[in-house]
Amino acid sequence: MILFKNILIPIDGSDDAEVAVKKAVELYEPFKTRVHLVYIIKSRVRFSLFQSSSDQLHRKAEILLGALRKLISENDGCGVTSSVMEESNPTYSLGSHILKHEIDLMIICRKKRVGFFSFQVDEERIAKRTGCPALTITPGSLQHPVRSILLPVDSLLPQRKIQLALAFAKKYNAKIHLVIAMNPGSANGREYIDAFYIAYKMLKECGHTPQYKVLPGMDSLPSLLHYAEDVNAGMILLQPEKRSSITSLIHKKVSGLISPLSALQVLTLQPYI
Repeated sequence: MILFKNILIPIDGSDDAEVAVKKAVELYEPFKTRVHLVYIIKSRVRFSLFQSSSDQLHRKAEILLGALRKLISENDGCGVTSSVMEESNPTYSLGSHILKHEIDLMIICRKKRVGFFSFQVDEERIAKRTGCPALTITPGSLQHPVRSILLPVDSLLPQRKIQLALAFAKKYNAKIHLVIAMNPGSANGREYIDAFYIAYKMLKECGHTPQYKVLPGMDSLPSLLHYAEDVNAGMILLQPEKRSSITSLIHKKVSGLISPLSALQVLTLQPYI
């Protein structure tokens, strides 16, 4: 089974791209995987004479892309393509690129906590729109092997999450931890328990008997991250937030809660396509 055929790495000019490239190389299948490098020049109205010209920005982009292509080509059988886009809305443009090129994984590196007004690619919106999983990593995640994978379960049966959790567990020889967060006596408690049981059964039938944990409380993200630390999880699979784009602005995203030194990787994906 090929884990990923087309991996996308968005680049914004920082040195985060090299970390993402190393992760892509870690996941590629020789002669079967292609890495797509997309350098994003954020177009904006220029108010200062000291801002770089478009030509200068494009030259900078080509220099960095050349270095990254060379890094990837050192690995036999790993194909690579690169392009530059100048966009005011990189999240939308990357979504179109993903659909056009049949990207099945996007990798983003976060080297610092995300600020409220940060201009950045919104991996949650891309995962919602395209169905493409988005893997958010930090430099710290490269220094630690993935030994355990956290798989939260809600009232929907996460079949696609189970498939990817199994694929990563096989890739890293890792243990899967099933987790459910719910309040005792909640109205949809039965649905959560049923989905949890079916997920456990599916994993066991696939030859992978998981660990499991029930966490009290419906504000699950802080509890999940705390539990991830307790079990030294190397990866957690999360669904995009169900909030609207406006209300989600006032909530901290998971990428803003994780330290740059953390070993935890976050895979954001829609449970169904």
